[in-house]
Amino acid sequence: MPLNIILSLTTLVALHGASALKVLTIMALNFLIPTAFKGSLLTPILTWVFNGIVLFMNVTFQGYLFEDVFPPLAFLVRSLNM
Repeated sequence: MPLNIILSLTTLVALHGASALKVLTIMALNFLIPTAFKGSLLTPILTWVFNGIVLFMNVTFQGYLFEDVFPPLAFLVRSLNM
């Protein structure tokens, strides 16, 4: 694995902790949208709509807790909620 990927993932985990999984999921979905709709006029529209929904949900729910998004991962942030 190239050094820049290792350093990028290390920085991501250092800055976001367990929430790095959520950041990587959003990044993966942003990658999959144009991959699935190659050359389509829907690609930029779907990308903007998806990211707008992500931003709206982030503001509305004041972030994403693991227990709300995927309950089996709630233990990753349980100590913060006590």
